[in-house]
Amino acid sequence: YLDEYTFRYNRRKSNSRGLLFQRLVEQAVTHEPVEYKLIKRM
Repeated sequence: YLDEYTFRYNRRKSNSRGLLFQRLVEQAVTHEPVEYKLIKRM
């Protein structure tokens, strides 16, 4: 609970860092894992 409160409090004070981290976490959770070989080909 304290971690969540601290994250949300810090997100309010920063312009985009907290939002960027939140978007990265949301995308990591909602998408399927990708193998390194596929990333390397891109």
